[in-house]
Amino acid sequence: MAEFSFFQLIPEAALMDPLSIKSEIKDERDLGESDKIDSVDVASTFDVNECGRKAKQSRTIDVTIFSPDTTSSSSRMTSNNENSNKSVDYTDCYMRLQNGKNSNNEQSELEVLLTKGGDGKIIKRSYKTNGGFLPDTVRTILVHLIVKHEMDKALSTLSDDGEEKLEEFTITSNQMQNYANDIVKIFPSEKTDTYFGGFKTLNGVRILAHGKLWDHYNYMKSVLRDQGVLEGRKFKKKKPERTAVVDGETRKKLDWLLNNSLPWSDVLKNWKETFEARTEGHSELAMKQLFEYYQTFPCLREQQAVDLIQSDFDQLYKKKPFNFTESWNILKPHLISKLQACKTIKTLDDKAYVHLLPSLTSEQQDGVILFLLPYLVPCGRRKRRNDDQEETRKMTSSERRDTFIIYISSAADVDSTLKKKSEDLKRTGRTLHPTPVGVGSVMGVKAAYVVVNDIKYEVSSLLNAIDLSYKIYYAAHCDFPESCHSLWLFMQKAMFDIHYPTDRATPSLHALVGEARRVIDSKSST
Repeated sequence: MAEFSFFQLIPEAALMDPLSIKSEIKDERDLGESDKIDSVDVASTFDVNECGRKAKQSRTIDVTIFSPDTTSSSSRMTSNNENSNKSVDYTDCYMRLQNGKNSNNEQSELEVLLTKGGDGKIIKRSYKTNGGFLPDTVRTILVHLIVKHEMDKALSTLSDDGEEKLEEFTITSNQMQNYANDIVKIFPSEKTDTYFGGFKTLNGVRILAHGKLWDHYNYMKSVLRDQGVLEGRKFKKKKPERTAVVDGETRKKLDWLLNNSLPWSDVLKNWKETFEARTEGHSELAMKQLFEYYQTFPCLREQQAVDLIQSDFDQLYKKKPFNFTESWNILKPHLISKLQACKTIKTLDDKAYVHLLPSLTSEQQDGVILFLLPYLVPCGRRKRRNDDQEETRKMTSSERRDTFIIYISSAADVDSTLKKKSEDLKRTGRTLHPTPVGVGSVMGVKAAYVVVNDIKYEVSSLLNAIDLSYKIYYAAHCDFPESCHSLWLFMQKAMFDIHYPTDRATPSLHALVGEARRVIDSKSST
């Protein structure tokens, strides 16, 4: 097989037609700015009469007359004469040319979309005028343009009488990933994860789909449903929950726990032996709200109930032994660095806390970091539009902080403050979920508690209060309060390394959790 090196088309060169079929060479102007041979010029399909039968052949240019160096015309003609008697295989040249300029010139759907209308011009112009970067407002225009394009394609199938509905409006994960990849090709400074990151499992951690394209796509689906253009969601029928079968002996132990809280050795024994009946679908117990659950078992009102909560957590949490304080101390320097670089801290008092962090004791640092944590953890959740206006606005960092940890200056005011807090929540139909309480100042917590409604557990430190509060949420299958949901979700994912597909975390929270886990895991493994 003849070997050919890469070549360029010389306009003045004579072309040889080995099949004796008259061919035309495009005018040099048709080649545009590039002088490379276009595969369309080299091979086109046509029919020839071969032995009375139609057969498809390729019109091929004999490239042996071209040379990458500057040789004389006589030497080229000599080469031509020598090669005319040989059977030349043009496959190599044909395949290389087929993968050449023409395939690279095919525009993606996004490139075509950006050439139509004013939005594409705004986006391209903004990219140039901002030094090769897209401002966030322009990213929004780009995302809206893509989703609207796909929505228009879906809506084009409906009649104009307004009677029909879309059964579904779908932009697949592959489509979104392709759009994200095309954005990066057109605007190299962008990142694909900004626009779309598909569902994946990374080191055993499930990461849900996220990104600007994903968020706006889901928002527009809700708009179409609200306007009656898109059919409502189709929920799969939930399989009936299986109720755990409780044998006679277990029933006796449960009945005993319902009526006794002493002696404690019997409480602990019966509590452990009834674990499955209390947690695995027993209709009388597992489906109760947290408040009802705590009212059901009098033993949970005792200070020693901390051991019962720890027992349930240990049986539910199947991972390696875990120490909250150790993981926190590993992560603490990283959180301090993040706070020192945080630009959203505006108040003078909070700035002063950040300034003092390096000079504080370890326990004082714990109090300050927990106090300032709402600045680092994005809120990411808002009430639905049809709720009261007061609830729909985004909560400030100080408001989220007040629902995450309750600070009480004096020990004498603990009971009265907690009672007032519980009554305020009760008036709005809510209860006081597991909440850490610090007595003293931010830099000097003298006592710490965990409160659940009117029950109060004393613990040794504010960190232990965070630890115990989360274990109550986890063991009792209790949802986090809406007002500080993202803070507890950060604790769950970053500190306890517990992840669920249903976790509603923003891309920013995913990024912060990823940083935290890298820091903790790198130090824990050494």
